Amino acid sequence: MLNLKTSDKDLFSKNGYIIKDLFSKNEKFKEVSLEFKSKIKEEFLNKNCSNLGGFKSGNLNIHPGEFGKNILLLLNQLNFKEYFNFLTNDDIEKYNIFFGGNLNLRNSKNQFFHTDGNWNPRMIIVNIATSDIDLNNGPLEIIEGTHLLNIEYWKFALKKFFLKKKKLELKFGQILIREHRLWHRGTKNKTKNFREMMGIVFLKKKNQIQNSNESTKLYLHSNIFGNSKKEKFKEFIFLNFKFILFFYKILISIVKKKKI
Repeated sequence: MLNLKTSDKDLFSKNGYIIKDLFSKNEKFKEVSLEFKSKIKEEFLNKNCSNLGGFKSGNLNIHPGEFGKNILLLLNQLNFKEYFNFLTNDDIEKYNIFFGGNLNLRNSKNQFFHTDGNWNPRMIIVNIATSDIDLNNGPLEIIEGTHLLNIEYWKFALKKFFLKKKKLELKFGQILIREHRLWHRGTKNKTKNFREMMGIVFLKKKNQIQNSNESTKLYLHSNIFGNSKKEKFKEFIFLNFKFILFFYKILISIVKKKKI
């Protein structure tokens, strides 16, 4: 059960994230997680994932389908809506809900630090550990408090050398609630197995639109790099001449004043 603790709220406000142990002893969560992982493995083996953007750099996106909705139902049984409102000083009814996830493949590469989108609209992201996530299988690396920095990439690139980085280990059944404005990156999976993680995105509504009618089928799709020839070329540069892409990102952020 998610209790409304002032200490949680203060921590989330200061650091931009909080980790809660919610499902480690939940039998229904264990059941859903096992089936979720089985379906991912089946999809990965049956689909030609090597053609997807992000495969060569070691990260793919997961559309969890019905599994995402099942996990959300479990969350709501444990006081999640009230906790969300308390933690964020907002109203969950003002957010659209989308389901996703990350598949970190063996020998993946460290990503660039980034935020998940522009400063606005606000997003709250809930990552759910359907497996243990440790220092070896590609944990999320964050920089605490950077959700308060509304700056372009080139400014962040200079500042990050003076900021403390932290890799977040999650035990099975723990959830990570974070602001999308928190600077973070995926890290290298040093193990022989892929590491999956489910995500639920709460996106602040610009208009009173309804939640998208998402597919109930689980499937894998491209990650940061898309499937076009241009995106495949960018991934090639990332893998072989990473410093070139780094300076390109800095140049674009100066010219367009964007966080990319």
